[in-house]
Amino acid sequence: MKSFLKYVLLVPIMLLLTACSEERLVVDPNLNKPLYDIPEGGPPGSLAALMREFYDRYTTVVRFDFPEREIRSTWTGQWRSWYVPAEVGSEPYGAALLSFLLENLYGRFADEFVRRNLPYKIFLVDSLRSGVLETSALINVASRQNAIILGNVGSQQAEFTDSVWEQIRVEVQEMFIRGFYDAAPSRPAAFILSRSRSEFGLFPEVGLEDPLGEYTSFRYRALRDGFVRGWMPTPTSPETGIAPGQLQDFADFTLMIIQEPATEITNLFTRFPLLRQRALILVPFLQNVVGLDVVTTQNNNHPGDPLPADFFQQW
Repeated sequence: MKSFLKYVLLVPIMLLLTACSEERLVVDPNLNKPLYDIPEGGPPGSLAALMREFYDRYTTVVRFDFPEREIRSTWTGQWRSWYVPAEVGSEPYGAALLSFLLENLYGRFADEFVRRNLPYKIFLVDSLRSGVLETSALINVASRQNAIILGNVGSQQAEFTDSVWEQIRVEVQEMFIRGFYDAAPSRPAAFILSRSRSEFGLFPEVGLEDPLGEYTSFRYRALRDGFVRGWMPTPTSPETGIAPGQLQDFADFTLMIIQEPATEITNLFTRFPLLRQRALILVPFLQNVVGLDVVTTQNNNHPGDPLPADFFQQW
């Protein structure tokens, strides 16, 4: 009975396949179109020109004027935090922010590396908060799935000091590093295992001073224990600090290697053997797994004090 039923059901299926094969397949022409409009560009230095530059260099689309549904669901996975859209007329502020990030962050990495690790979309907004309520804390940047959201595209920029711009750069940079850390096919296991026991509590020997006077007591103890920096000391206990988490530890070492001048890196490697050992463990991971050319990137950041090509093989 089961065999008979099987053959009965096969007859209409075979007839359907025969009919389809005799008809000409028509491909929807919209399937070959991009999911978003490619920016056309504009006068040098304008928002339109910088949006085009981001697309040409990184295949990332920057959105300025967009419907709310686009930021809420299409690209950010039901992102629901409070935000204020950028106003018409605030395009120069958007251009200033993109230009700043190109010069001080993304432009310091190879274009191909940024292209692989920058999200598909960047949304520019006037301001955004950490939660859904208007009383939530104002933040500079947020990230969801295949997009990042950048705030401060408005007249508030006119009052920004250098320290505010630096804080924005640091936050966007840490998010960028977190992105390629999470995207890596594996974790830097040997680097993680090389963490000293200080990670389980406070840095020991409170009050221990740097005998050469180059670093604060807090920073000296972190460097001696193999960390680029410790968590900032609390107001109630300014002399102590907890070791950074694994992601922050990774970010700290990555930034030390690619953003410090060769003179400072050499000094750190010479004075702090555990720090040097951990850096030398991490470099092959950055090079071979993450795909970051650390020497070339450092040279781009410090052309006046570059690392030699074989620097990490000298130790």
